Amino acid sequence: MYSKFLAALIVAALLVPILLTPALARPPVLKDPCALDPNNLITNGSMGPEHGTQYGSVADAWEPFIFDGTPPQFRWVGNEQIDPNGSQQIFSSGTFDAGGYQTVRNLQPGVYYWFRLGYSLAAKSISGPNIRVDSIGRKVGVDPFGGTDPKSPNVIW
Repeated sequence: MYSKFLAALIVAALLVPILLTPALARPPVLKDPCALDPNNLITNGSMGPEHGTQYGSVADAWEPFIFDGTPPQFRWVGNEQIDPNGSQQIFSSGTFDAGGYQTVRNLQPGVYYWFRLGYSLAAKSISGPNIRVDSIGRKVGVDPFGGTDPKSPNVIW
């Protein structure tokens, strides 16, 4: 199974928290590409360069996590042309539930935040080119108590 973005992957380029006031009926609009807008509270929303982890390379400001199954391999690549700054691959020949997370800091209690999942492409390749599929799930999780553990029971998926 091969995927650019995978089950429970909190996708930076796609997760766009925007500070809102309760009086706003409509959220402010970020400039496109929103992943690069300096008002975006997500760091490295364009999945730019990578760093090494025990599971492989992951986009900077992101960390891998694994819920279930044999640990997949994580690999950052700059050749997929999904986003000009790179893509995060998570792959294995078996079934797994894994993803990447990021902690958004300096949020304030009592302030409303908004996010959107702009696009989240999932593709797999078995002995051939990448094919976009719907069989790979994508989720966004938020811990309203400010936790930093993606496996916390406080995370709302």
